[in-house]
Amino acid sequence: MTAIPLENLTTAEKVQLTLWMNDIAAIAGNSVSGRVRNREPRLRVHPIPQEGDGHAAWTTGEWINISRDLLAADPKLRRYLIAHELGHDEGWHDAIGFAAAIAVAFGLGTTISLLSLAAIVPSLQSASVTLMGVATIAGRKTMCFEWEADRRGARMTSVQAMTDGIDLVIPLRSPNLRAFYSNKKERLNGLKPSWFSP
Repeated sequence: MTAIPLENLTTAEKVQLTLWMNDIAAIAGNSVSGRVRNREPRLRVHPIPQEGDGHAAWTTGEWINISRDLLAADPKLRRYLIAHELGHDEGWHDAIGFAAAIAVAFGLGTTISLLSLAAIVPSLQSASVTLMGVATIAGRKTMCFEWEADRRGARMTSVQAMTDGIDLVIPLRSPNLRAFYSNKKERLNGLKPSWFSP
């Protein structure tokens, strides 16, 4: 998706963009990662997705990306989204996710090959199942990054800032994702155990 050129933003949107940039710099300044803390704030604004209802934010490791409708977001929601995306950056989640995707693709390809050979060499059946299991675990492990990004974001802001933001995200999401965000909020508040320590 191509970013909207700055000159195509309205005057009001340019002011809102400045608020985003200021918050990115302030929150990133609290990161334990020099890579996140010391870089210039980078934000790209994208058209609202045709297939969705907007409210999209993601990171590419160097840039925070948002859908245009989020420029006018409530300051609490804006800071939550920034802290969450910077949490992904701090944890190198994009790089780890890419490596996991390669592992899954390699595991699937190798499993298919081994299962083809398993008809000839039966002992390869257990090897192929084991390899696919490892690849699947690697892929599923990346889903933990959504929780970990919030945990890291809470360190850069506060637990209260993150739970306030989650309260504003929940109504924007589908019912099955609302439960996911509620679960993250309970973990941040210490009401549920987590695999990660603060």
